[in-house]
Amino acid sequence: MTPPTSTSTPLVMGRIWALLWGALGWGVSASFAGAAPLSLNDLLDRVDTTSAELQEHDAKIDEAQALLDQVLGSSGPSFSMRLFAGPTSKARGDQVTSPDSQWRLSGLSDWEGLDFSVIQPLAGFGRFEAYKRAAEANIVMEEAAKEVKRAELRQQVRALYFGAWVARDITVLLQESLDRVEKAIGIVEDALDEGNEDFSSVDLLKLKSGKGKIDGFMPQAKAAQLMAVEALRGLLRLGPNETVELPNYPIQAPSLPADALAVLQSRALEQRPEMQQVAAGLAATQALSDAEQANGRPVAALALVGSAAHAGNRSRIDNPFINDPFNHLYGTVLVALQWEINMGVHDAKVAQAQAKAAQVAAKERFARTGIPLQVMQAYYETLQYNETVKGFRDAYKAGNQWLVAAYADFEMGVGQAKEVFDALSEYTLNRVAYLQAVYALQLSTGRLVQAVGGDKDDR
Repeated sequence: MTPPTSTSTPLVMGRIWALLWGALGWGVSASFAGAAPLSLNDLLDRVDTTSAELQEHDAKIDEAQALLDQVLGSSGPSFSMRLFAGPTSKARGDQVTSPDSQWRLSGLSDWEGLDFSVIQPLAGFGRFEAYKRAAEANIVMEEAAKEVKRAELRQQVRALYFGAWVARDITVLLQESLDRVEKAIGIVEDALDEGNEDFSSVDLLKLKSGKGKIDGFMPQAKAAQLMAVEALRGLLRLGPNETVELPNYPIQAPSLPADALAVLQSRALEQRPEMQQVAAGLAATQALSDAEQANGRPVAALALVGSAAHAGNRSRIDNPFINDPFNHLYGTVLVALQWEINMGVHDAKVAQAQAKAAQVAAKERFARTGIPLQVMQAYYETLQYNETVKGFRDAYKAGNQWLVAAYADFEMGVGQAKEVFDALSEYTLNRVAYLQAVYALQLSTGRLVQAVGGDKDDR
């Protein structure tokens, strides 16, 4: 057999490995035997229960709820009380005469007292209502922020899971190619031992060179699988006996969205959590602006106030027109207006609140433009990858037919080793490229679902 010309074997296998690593850009994992295997849906559910980032958002929601409770409590009654005890000077006599002097200590007396007030706001002239609206909107903002993070984490889990699936399929493909090369090596070795001149030692060396490349790539692929397992474990805090379950069939291309682009864009503006977040932010900043303006108005309140004091070594004066701070008892109900305002500071705070509201309004306008663009980008990206999948599917199927024919000729002794290796390389390259395209299509479909504001439990 005529020795084949150079086929750039290292370059071909290098391209295979480059495609392999390209497909594994997000990381890959493997399925190992063990207790409690977890499917994709199980892993997605774990995001809600194990993510520290979502737990942080839960704490922020609790904080926002507590702020609302504080606002609601500010319109309720407040109670203030002061108790005291201490010494004071002795005093005898009445309001007209006394043997004691204000400027000379003639003895000591005990002194005890109590001051208290109960105040119930009646009207804040828009202040309390505005703060309540702001606090309620703040809760919606935090809840929407949690949904944004939740969607991001679920997309990360999908990327890792589909990467694991692709890696498993590529490992199977490499093993399949390795088996074919080893079988071809056996055929050539047997032929050379028998003195068959249809094969040469160069054919054997080329096949062994290809086998060595595949042998080198295989442990790297397995190492990548193990790394992705640890990535999923770390992300979802999996237990030591929990394993990732991969389907027992090759990764499949997802179906395309049934709705038109315009429908998806309209839906995104309605259900994206970012839109809910910015709408709540706009409501909150506008409410804070209203509250700052209301802070320039008084607060009307109903108050019960009282005071009592006693000094045992001081004469008690019963004349109601004389006020003795050491011996007294009084209380009353008041209707009051409280008004504390610094005009310069107040105007500046109003201006700051209005500026923040304007900033959020600008973000809202930007979101209404940017979100449809995100949907459009993800939509056309999905269509593009779908066509890429179709092209490489046809290519690897044709390559497989070529490989089958070339291998059959080789086994019968009428084909060349170069033809077998070229067909095997072409098939492997196209198959890896197909798997890479399917992986990219899965991710782009997930990004489209995320861009629209929906969720998808891919199986």
